[in-house]
This record gives sequence, structure tokens and C-alpha cells, in this order.
Amino acid sequence: MRADKGQLLDDALILFTSVTSTDRSLAPIASGPAIPGIPEALLDALAAAAAPDRLALVGGAVRDLLLHRLHADPWRGLPDLDLVVEAAPGASAPGQRSPALRLAERLARRWPASAVEPRLQADQRLQADQRPQRPQVDGSDLTDPSNRADQDGQAHRRELEARAEQAGQKAQKAQEPCGAPKVQVGQEVQDLQAPRGHLEAWLPQPGPIPSAAGGTLVVRAVREHGAYGTVELELELDGQILLLDVASARRETYGEAGENPRVRFGSLADDLARRDFSINAMALHLGAQASGAGAGGIGAAGVAGAGEEIAADGAAAAGAAPIPEAGAAGAVAASADGSGAERRADPSTDGLSLLDPHGGQEDLRQRRLRLLHDRSLRDDPTRIVRAARYAARLGFSLDPGSLAQWQRTLAQWPWAWRPGDPPQLAPPALGTRLRMELELLLERERSGPALDALQGWGGLALLDPALQADGGWRRRLHWARRFGLPPLAALLAGAEEPLAVAERLQIPHRQQRLLAQFVALRQRLAPLADTRGWPPSRWCALLEAPGASADAVALALCRGFRPRRPLLRWLLRWRHCRADTTAAALIAAGLPPGPQLGAHLRQLRLERIDREAI
Repeated sequence: MRADKGQLLDDALILFTSVTSTDRSLAPIASGPAIPGIPEALLDALAAAAAPDRLALVGGAVRDLLLHRLHADPWRGLPDLDLVVEAAPGASAPGQRSPALRLAERLARRWPASAVEPRLQADQRLQADQRPQRPQVDGSDLTDPSNRADQDGQAHRRELEARAEQAGQKAQKAQEPCGAPKVQVGQEVQDLQAPRGHLEAWLPQPGPIPSAAGGTLVVRAVREHGAYGTVELELELDGQILLLDVASARRETYGEAGENPRVRFGSLADDLARRDFSINAMALHLGAQASGAGAGGIGAAGVAGAGEEIAADGAAAAGAAPIPEAGAAGAVAASADGSGAERRADPSTDGLSLLDPHGGQEDLRQRRLRLLHDRSLRDDPTRIVRAARYAARLGFSLDPGSLAQWQRTLAQWPWAWRPGDPPQLAPPALGTRLRMELELLLERERSGPALDALQGWGGLALLDPALQADGGWRRRLHWARRFGLPPLAALLAGAEEPLAVAERLQIPHRQQRLLAQFVALRQRLAPLADTRGWPPSRWCALLEAPGASADAVALALCRGFRPRRPLLRWLLRWRHCRADTTAAALIAAGLPPGPQLGAHLRQLRLERIDREAI
């Protein structure tokens, strides 16, 4: 059932009337972890570290969790968690640290080594007003000096810390019969004080976080990527490595089609609105009980990002509906003018609050991929490749309106660059980002169905018109895997100008060199009219010319070059053949070392190959 939308605070706040359909509700969160394989203690610890900022799980983990729990899809394994931190009002003025970096600092402060804590307290560079501004991210829209928001944020943090502490105490009690848990030593915790994009290593020993399963969680590494206010956390949970990508909530605007966007700090609603498809534009607020902004729920203040609160009966702020217990009709209702809201879910439900401002749940139910706005593919054409990936992985189809948008975009070709122009002038979305999406498609997805879908939508035209018309890519990729060749290079071998496409995509130099060798071999083979009667030695001389390689011959075989038999025999047999004698034996027989010796050995090898081929 698609969530109904209410409009409050000048379209900034979206309320939802339902989280699930009435005939299929989620199992109780209290009966087990909200996310398979992730203890609730970890979620509580992350939410506590984020406070007074607000933390939400976004992206594929939310999508896959809903597919698993609502639509009986198989769980696809433990994901790398994508998290977004929304700054509390007044917490992120220009020049201060990003919300994601603040969360990482709080994690390091909460579980530090005793030798590091004094250093953190004494170092004046930790003061927010001395942090250098990151010019790529404009946080001007986050300034709000509201003292009440700060007080609410502190109360939110105290509540979450208490919940995390209780979860830890329960885990310790469960371990007491077997002895106290051991303190594990983190292998690497990065220096959160450094103003650079990649942070230097600390030597401290951070303490472990007891997990609900009775094991421990260790913060192994924190890496900051300052350009977009993001932080990568590497955690070890009961011996299993988890990667958490923590981003600061942001908004994006595209000045030019296909170029990199201009990024500014924003609200969670802004962050969801910048995403590709509705099924990826949902969020689960961690630590929320849908009980008001001051108690940790993303309500009016959280979604609007402006500090205002819209309460029902003077108590609960609306805006996020909890995932209900089985059989519960969890719902939030709001009047159209935002004058009141009523929460009809069980108030004792200790669940996660779901935000779905773009109807992603209904699209999940319909198993379709729907773009968020009508400029989506103009801004970033690589989204069509992502759609093909999701279509292959999830069995979804592209929404007709989204397909029509793609066809209009191709027909208009809104990018300043066109095929045939210098490759280095192509916008990023037609270059490096396109390469990254193709690599994911070829290496991590079911590439056959994904490329079928992409070609069916006309998406391979982004690479090269010849590839869009290419009917041999499936066979080429099959043989490339048999020969151990990189699949992206094998795909590009079907282009009219493989080197130009490779340069535009900025594929690795080794693959560019392979394609250069392939093109050179194609040029050698093209003028050959009749090769019947050629001895093997002549083929060896052709295929072993300077600049040739075995991988280039293998790629030519994948591409279907003919004559096939001599190419295959050279690859599998002739190139491994050696002369009947050795250089040492020839020197002992009186032949002096030097170029003449090498030429003689090569001639003896070719004579042996011809002799054995008879």
C-alpha cells in the first residue's frame, strides 16, 4: 500500500499514513535484530555516538530489508551499511566539522584508550571554531542558534547512551558464567584531528563494545573523505569485518548536465531527494521510537531540518512511522494543513522509524524501478546502468515513465560532449562514473541479464553506437572469463574505436595497453586475404611481432577474429614450443654469444614448430 503524503511547513515535511499493508506486517523488532546479522547494541551505539545529530540507515540495506521482511525475498547477505547523519539545528555552521566526522569523533571518544583521552581533551584543534572549512561542501543552510534544539539533542543523546549501556550490561551478564569478556585491541584508529582528507593513524587501543551476541565490536579504522563530508568506518563485530559508509546529509544541484554536482549540507529529506530511484530513497532512523524529536524520533524537526516541531496532542512529533509488530496497524495520520497528527501504533514498540517520502514501498511491491524526477538521467546518465544492475539482481522492471525519460534524454543528447569529440573533454558522468558503474555490473552482478536490459533500453549508446548494435558481447564475455581477461576490456573490444572509449572511461592502464595491442593486431590481420597454406612459422612471426601479446590474441579470439584455428593453435601450443637445443649448448659448440645466437635459436624453434605441424 503506497504511503499517503501530507504537506507541512512549505513542502519541507512529509508524513506517512502507513508503513506496511494491512495483510503483511513486519515481525516484531523486539524479537530479534532489526537487520539480520547486526545486533541492536551496535545500532544503539551508533545512534548514541551521532547525538545530538540524527542518524539514519539509507540505501540498499533499507531496500533489501523491506524486500526480505515484507515481500519474502531471500536475504542477500550482510550489507555494507550506508548511514546518513542529519545535523541537529545549530550544530553545523560554516567552517565546522561535518556531521559524519563528528559521529566518528564521538565513537573514538566513547571507546578510547586511556592514553588517548587526555590528548583529545587537551588538543585545541578539536574546537569546532578552529576547524578549516571544506570548500566543496557549503553548510550555510544548517546554521540555527536554537538553544532549545541543543537541549533536545542532549536529551536525545543521553537516552540513546543509556540504551546502549543497558544493551552492553545485558551482554556482559550473559557472559558471566564463562568469565568476563576480553578487551580486544583495535588494529588502526585514524587521527580525527587532522584537517586533511585522509587521516593519520593513531597508536591507541580502543576498547571493545559488547555486542548482543556476547562478543565484542572493535573500531578498527576511521577514514575521512573530506570532499563530500563522508567517513568510512571499519568495524570488527565478533570477528567479522563490517564497513560503514557514513555521509553527512546533503543536497545536490547540477549546474551542467553530466558534470559533478554542487554539494551542500542539508536535511535527511534533501538527502533522500537527491537519490536515483524511489526504492533507494527510503531511510530507517536508528534509535527512534517515533515519540518526538526531543526523544530521538525524526519528526517535523528532523525532516524539515529547521528546528520546528509539529506535535499531536502536545506530545509526539509526526513524520516517521515505526516498523510495527506483527499484526499491528502502525500508522501516522496527519491533516492536510499539518494542524495535527495522530500515531496509532503501539507506543511500546521498540522499532526503527521508516521514512518513505517518494513512494518506494509501493514500487517495491510492484517490483519496478522509478526515477525520482524528470531531470534524473540528464543530470547523471549512469543511473541507467544502475537500473540495469538492479533489474538483474532484483528482478525488477524499469517504470515506463522512467524509460520514456531515458529515450527523451538520448534523443536530445543534452551533454555538451558528443562521440567523436576529444575523450578527455567528456563530462564525469560520461567518463569515470560510467566506468565505475560498468565495473560493478560486470564484476558483481549477473552481467548477462544486466547487459540485456541495458541494451534493450538503448543504454549502450552511451559507450559507442557500435556497442549498442553489437550482438556478440555475450560470447565475448564468456570467452574472456575462460581466458582470464578483464571483462570491461572485452566488452569495449566491440566498439568502433575501442581506444577512444577506453580513454574516455579512464580504464586502468593495463587494460588500455591490452586494447592498444588488440587494435594493432586487428590492423595486421585486416589486409590478409588468403592465409591457406601458411606454415606455422609465418603465423608465429605475425603474432609475435613487437607490441603483440598473448592476451591480445586471446581477445581477438573472443572478438571472433578469423582464421580462428591458427590463432588458437598459437595461443595454446606454438608459443610454448622451444628449440631442440639451448643457448648454452650452442655456445659450447662454438657459437659466440650475441644477436646471432638469439636469431639462430629463434630459427631452430620455428623449424621445430613447422616440423611438428606436419
